[in-house]
Amino acid sequence: MTFRKDDRRGCVFVALVCVLFICRCVPDDFPLQKIVDEFVEQHPEVHNCVAVVSNSDGSQSWYGAAGTAFQEENTVMTGDTPIYLASITKMYTAVVILSLCEQGALSLDDRLSHFLPADTIKGIAVVDGKDYSGEISVRQLLSHTSGIADFYSERGKDGKTAYELYLENPGRCWTVDWNLARTKTLPGHFPPGTGVWYSDANYILLGKIAERVSGSTLCQLYQTFIISPLSLRHTWLAGSPSSPSELRMRPADVWDEKREVSVIRENGSYWADGGLISTPEDCLVFFKALNNGRLISEKSLRIMEDWKELNPYLEYGCGLMRLRAENLCRYRGHFGSTGSFLLYCE
Repeated sequence: MTFRKDDRRGCVFVALVCVLFICRCVPDDFPLQKIVDEFVEQHPEVHNCVAVVSNSDGSQSWYGAAGTAFQEENTVMTGDTPIYLASITKMYTAVVILSLCEQGALSLDDRLSHFLPADTIKGIAVVDGKDYSGEISVRQLLSHTSGIADFYSERGKDGKTAYELYLENPGRCWTVDWNLARTKTLPGHFPPGTGVWYSDANYILLGKIAERVSGSTLCQLYQTFIISPLSLRHTWLAGSPSSPSELRMRPADVWDEKREVSVIRENGSYWADGGLISTPEDCLVFFKALNNGRLISEKSLRIMEDWKELNPYLEYGCGLMRLRAENLCRYRGHFGSTGSFLLYCE
């Protein structure tokens, strides 16, 4: 089994969403604010932090925030400041795909070639000279077992990752189609189904499949399957008109060391793989609904929890990660490259 040995992407911790459903009694005086204050104070590279801790039934919740949300205005970070979710978005995209499966619009074992034109997928997964693009299934995209390379963190022939190119040209309007074209210049890692390799391209392709089978935009699909049913008021896809502007609050600045890089989160490069913006409260509502059966069936949730080893510390299901650490309870959810994480304590 091939797995990704490292998922460092050159990003430092910049914003933090911590949603832990703690299935045991937690002291009423849980010092969350002190924890986040000390975290920001002790880590100069962390410019802002917002955290939420809640128990499973919602009877106890703690919010904490520290740092500066917007440096130019010297605005203090608060518990309701939106942040860029980055790859936490993959959980939401997986819910959309599984919801479409439940409606009969597609099957997890359907092949990529069944939905997308040849010019979109040809060359997306070439291993030792053989193109496997026509053999990749929806399930393999969800579980990162397609073998497709990761344009975002892997270096191309120019010696750079896509993320580094975004930083060099922050004002450029990047597109998901450019991301897929970049992927085609990278060799695949293994034939589909024979390994695990985390790739943002998998979820871009899932977004395209969802749009193709539904006839709706990805923004509309998030709205239909997640945002509207849960009455989320502050969750939207970056760069989209899907959320009324009066309900939108400015997301906290994103930093890469000493450089403020929020602009690259709005330039079209992040989509079904990592483009959502939300608040801690909305994240909490979403994750509780996912775990309580309000979004997808129990059967679909079990599919999300079909774990495979991603690296020695992480397992990946279908849109969910599970953290494996000795002497700790297991956490499942997802991490994002902005330093975000949304986790459930098992």
